[in-house]
Parts: sequence; C-alpha cells; structure tokens
Amino acid sequence: MQAKAVRHEAVAGRARLLRIAAAELCRRAADAGQAAAAQRARVEQRRSGRPVIRMDVVRQREHAPAPALVEELPPLPGAARHARGLVTDFCARHDLGALIGPASLIAAELVGNVVDHAHTMMTMRIAMDQERFLYVGVRDGSTTPPELRLPDAAAAGAAGRGLHLVQAFSDSWGHRVDDGGKTVWALLRLPG
Repeated sequence: MQAKAVRHEAVAGRARLLRIAAAELCRRAADAGQAAAAQRARVEQRRSGRPVIRMDVVRQREHAPAPALVEELPPLPGAARHARGLVTDFCARHDLGALIGPASLIAAELVGNVVDHAHTMMTMRIAMDQERFLYVGVRDGSTTPPELRLPDAAAAGAAGRGLHLVQAFSDSWGHRVDDGGKTVWALLRLPG
C-alpha cells in the first residue's frame, strides 16, 4: 500500500512539473506578445511624435482577474506536503514572501483535516483579491462541519490543534456547506 502511495506521489509530482512548465511557456508567449505590441507602440510614437496609449494594456489592468490556483488533491498522506508546496510557489510568484509560512501552515492543516476526517477527494483554491486578502480554501465531499475542539492535554502529539492553528494564523476563517460537501477557508491580510 505504501509503494502505491509513493508511486501516486511521483506521478502527481511529474504532473505538477508539467503544469508549471506549461504555465511558464504560456507566460513567456504572453510576454513576447506584449513586447511586440510595446515595440509597435514605440515605433508609432517616434513616427507621429505623439504618445501612444495602448488600450489593450489599459483594459488588461482594469479587468485583470485576481491571481488564483485551483488544484485537485487525493486524500493521501502526502497531500498536505503537496499543498504546502503549492502555496509556497503561489506566494513566491506573487511576491508574498511574508505569507509563505502562515499560508503554507493553514493549507497543510485544512488538507490534513480532509485526509484525516473526510476521506474524500478535495479541491484546494488559493486566490488573491488584488486589494486586501489571500484566500486559502479546501473543498471536500463531506457535509460535516469542522469542529473547533479544545485540544486534549492528555492527547499525544498535535491531534486536535489544526483548526486552532488556522484560527491563530489567519485574519478570518470559516466554512460553508453546500449540496455536495463543504469548503473550509481562511483569509490572510496582504502585506503593505
């Protein structure tokens, strides 16, 4: 059984690398397209002597979607580690170095709760509203609401402390139940 989990983690790791490489290729293609448009604007400006306003850039800034990452995760022991890696990559890409630690911890705790309690496939979403907060949410197939339990002083290890950590490291957290499951989420204030 453990070998099967290791194989699954290896396949998931390769799939993640392929997604990252594909995203990087798309970003480079978009950068090349923007560079070509900027060059055309500079040529037009030199030719006419007037500044050229690129409306595609204005529209892009006005209606730019908030950066987000959505990932399907299986309820396996390595899922929490994978979630930490996804959050770390997301925060690093968006210059949110100060949030890597708390956001990674929150993601690992939310994913770990699904692995330990819900035992269903899950969807992790990391998103940034461009003004104030980083959102970390995990949706699973169980409608049982999360329970913020008092940690049992006699219990060994860190069992029962996960949601307390989420509460301590987030600015706000909660859950919502829908037809097919629930989403447990946390918000972290963006630096600056």
